[in-house]
Amino acid sequence: MPAFLTHWRVLIETAQRSQDAGNDLGSLIIDNSALHRRSAGGLTPSQNNPAGAVWITGPLPNIDIRFPGSDISAMAFLGALAPDMTYFQKGSFREKISDFREQNWHKLQSTTASERRWADLLHYNRSGDVLLAFLELTANIPSPALRSQALAFAMGYLSHIAADIALNPYINTLVGIYSTSEVPGKFAPLGTHFYIEFCLDEYIANTFFNQPLYRWIRQPWGQYIEPAAANCITPATLSAQVLHLLNDSIGVTYELTEEQSQVFEQDYRAGLRRLRMYLAGRGTFRFFTFKALTRNRANNPIIARLAENSREPGTLNYEQVMAYAVRLSEHLCRRAIGYYAALRNTSASASERNQKLSALCEDLRNWNLDSGYTKVTTRDEEPRMVHNWDHFASLWENEDRPMTPAQELGS
Repeated sequence: MPAFLTHWRVLIETAQRSQDAGNDLGSLIIDNSALHRRSAGGLTPSQNNPAGAVWITGPLPNIDIRFPGSDISAMAFLGALAPDMTYFQKGSFREKISDFREQNWHKLQSTTASERRWADLLHYNRSGDVLLAFLELTANIPSPALRSQALAFAMGYLSHIAADIALNPYINTLVGIYSTSEVPGKFAPLGTHFYIEFCLDEYIANTFFNQPLYRWIRQPWGQYIEPAAANCITPATLSAQVLHLLNDSIGVTYELTEEQSQVFEQDYRAGLRRLRMYLAGRGTFRFFTFKALTRNRANNPIIARLAENSREPGTLNYEQVMAYAVRLSEHLCRRAIGYYAALRNTSASASERNQKLSALCEDLRNWNLDSGYTKVTTRDEEPRMVHNWDHFASLWENEDRPMTPAQELGS
């Protein structure tokens, strides 16, 4: 699972590519002017309406454009981290940074709802069905304001799926290249997989957001998910109702009991509280910030590899894989909005809706978000594994297209 800035870069670039989409991709509203102010460290709110497409499913809610942006954009950023939320709970976060999941992935593939490993469930088991259920529930909501927030959350969630299945094969290959000896001493207790994700976010912070990943004080990242994050844990708000929608979607998908649904929502809120602390560098996460800022950052071979821009035959660099992730995210969002629009259109025929649903399901599938594979059944009913790099081969630039999912990334 790439770290938070990686997911946000994919979301931002998806929104930027969709500026011309108009009503077709209308539910993805990102206040790009606010994004530029954030990356530049500005504090003055825009006096203009948020930029981006608008949708025709009803009047928009009042959008709070105080720095760093609207509740709509905040909900999209929150959705982009949604499948990872319960990883931020105390015990789960410790497992995450120690590479417990990578070392025990065979066992985690069969995670069930009764085990309360919610994030693993969302990554390995029916990952696409959850989003599909969420879209269908959203389409039936009478409130335009709630639909607005729910759709922004859904598009963020879709960008997370795209980022995971596109980038994790690349990250997993880097893990195989570097040994634990290349993890700096202050980070030695951490796993190589997590450290590479950390380096990736550090690189993105410096090159895309133009600011350091961590600061001693006033870390800006928590503002990206506010006020949506605070409202999600505040009863009777629109954002809290979006969380209820997610809970209902998961309940339908995994056939949760009422008690399990209550436990999920409690765990999810707990993870969200911890995420807010993590992004702000508060509480127990201050120690992590201290390690990040005091480690030896000179001659980092992982950062050097990420910065490479060579396009040698048979190799892929980071920017090529990132560009693919963004195109995939945009593709999935367009598919989802096509189906959503058909559901909302009272004059749409059953055939039209089924056509849009089939197009979405053909690509959304139920990908394993860690490996990038999914199982399909052929016409002769023989199951086989398909990798997203192959399934979406047309989304690679011609010169970037990999020959196989396991191709070498270069020495």
